[in-house]
Amino acid sequence: MNRRTLASTFVLMTFMTLAVGLVGGCSHNVWKDQPEQLRRDYYVPPSATTVGEGTEKIMFTAAKQGQIYVMDLDQPMTITSTDGKQKTEAYKILFQVLLLQGNEYFFDPRAGQAGILNTNRPPSRVSTVPGHRYRAMFDTVLKGEEVPG
Repeated sequence: MNRRTLASTFVLMTFMTLAVGLVGGCSHNVWKDQPEQLRRDYYVPPSATTVGEGTEKIMFTAAKQGQIYVMDLDQPMTITSTDGKQKTEAYKILFQVLLLQGNEYFFDPRAGQAGILNTNRPPSRVSTVPGHRYRAMFDTVLKGEEVPG
């Protein structure tokens, strides 16, 4: 490759990198500017990982402190960014709670209960629908550390 071709290739690659960065930077976060109630009812941080799913009881032991979210997979909602350019499917959050390291969490959709085992606190009542599928997701990034949008 001669110097002229090499220089042209470099300029082209630099231009393409900048163009991709600008286009990517213009995309609008779907959660930005959404009403607080909508974020509270549907937003789960992208760093959360699935720790259980199904129609039966879900059990999870926290290896670290973090937030657990339980969602009804049969209650999806399409969230559209305020500029209309981005869409994402989100699920209704039924229950979320802060877990400390070592906490043993359970969610029982048949009994409509959720809570932390081996504590003096009674389980919380959770409104569930028989036959619906549920997903539990856990995130070690605490609320306030990561803000959508």
